[in-house]
Amino acid sequence: MLTRAERAGGSIVRPAERAQWGGYFGYLGDPDGHLWKVVSTA
Repeated sequence: MLTRAERAGGSIVRPAERAQWGGYFGYLGDPDGHLWKVVSTA
């Protein structure tokens, strides 16, 4: 998901990494400057 967002004009602020609770998360910035947290439990 983060890679697709980057190709669409966003920027990866923090690459996806494993979380304490067992999932993964990362942060991206969209072209308008908004920060998004992306979370996956798989």
